[in-house]
Amino acid sequence: MKPTKGATSSSSLPIITSFNSGYDHERWKDKVKPEVYEKMNEHERQRQEVIFELYRTEKEYLRDLDVIIDVPFFFLLFFSFFKIFIYLFT
Repeated sequence: MKPTKGATSSSSLPIITSFNSGYDHERWKDKVKPEVYEKMNEHERQRQEVIFELYRTEKEYLRDLDVIIDVPFFFLLFFSFFKIFIYLFT
């Protein structure tokens, strides 16, 4: 299951529609071909799962940082334009 993305504004900032990351059940085993998986020994399988888990959590962390940065910036930008609009037309 992939993360749900909403519409984007003209400045390409995402509009959040869902807080579900969508990565809850994603595993390395599901991404690799079965014949490749079967050829690996147990130690290599576990190693690949750990590497994939690290990659997945880092990817989610970066996504969360984007949200933390983009959402407040979007509202600051919106209210700045709103203040300018009020100033010019009142």
